[in-house]
Formats: sequence, structure tokens, C-alpha cells
Amino acid sequence: MENLAPPLEFVLHLRFSLEKGESLKQSVKNYIEKSSPRCPWSFLLAKWIAYKEMGKPTASLMNETNSIYRKSLLDLLEAGSRGEAIYQILCQMEEELVEASQNEMAKYISTLPFKALIPLLLFQFPAFLLLLLGPLLLNFLSAA
Repeated sequence: MENLAPPLEFVLHLRFSLEKGESLKQSVKNYIEKSSPRCPWSFLLAKWIAYKEMGKPTASLMNETNSIYRKSLLDLLEAGSRGEAIYQILCQMEEELVEASQNEMAKYISTLPFKALIPLLLFQFPAFLLLLLGPLLLNFLSAA
């Protein structure tokens, strides 16, 4: 799961943990321990846990991310920490994140042919021109 988008990976981990009967807080802590320490999403989750344990408001964390999915996940975590049921919303969010990831991959794949043309234009086309125009240039120089 290392190549998944971090919010999707988190939603899957959280859903599986909740299905096993773990608490929300313990699930988030387990995810933070298992994820890469350089991941900005896990760092934001660690800050969320720290703010919750200190009793500070977590609304300021919303400004630290631009992704609507990450903001909605933080909202969902807030609702879960207040004791609201989040499992159904979590399943819906998983579907949305899968669809968004598939759309992002399709968009990236659609640009690959144009990106593949760059080496062709930079390296192979000049060599082809030399092969094509070389004999013509030699004839022109020998005639002069």
C-alpha cells in the first residue's frame, strides 16, 4: 500500500481497524507508527492527536492542508472523537477517494504520450536530420 495516496491509505487502515474493534484514537496512532516519518499527512495526524491530548482546538490544522479530502478526513476524525458514528461516512469517503485516485491516474496516463515525445524530439530527431541532410550537405560542400 505504499504507492496509494496517503488519505486513501489512511481511510483503508482506519476502516479495517474499526472493523477489528479498535478505538479511533488507537487506530490513528497505529497508522502514524506504521507510516513514513517524512509523510506530511502522518505528521498532520500526529499533530491532531497531540492537540486532542492537550485539549487544544484542532481547527487551526485545517489551514495546513489544501486538499479537500484531507480536510474532510480531519472533520470526520473530529466527529469520531466526539463519539459520533463515522463508519458509514468512512465507507463513502473510501469510494470517493478511490474514484478520485482513478481519475488522477487517468489524467496522468493521458499526458504520458506527450511526455514521451520530449526525448524523441530532443535526441532522436536531430540525429535523423543529420542522417537525412548529411549527404546533401556533403554534396553542397564538395561542389563549392
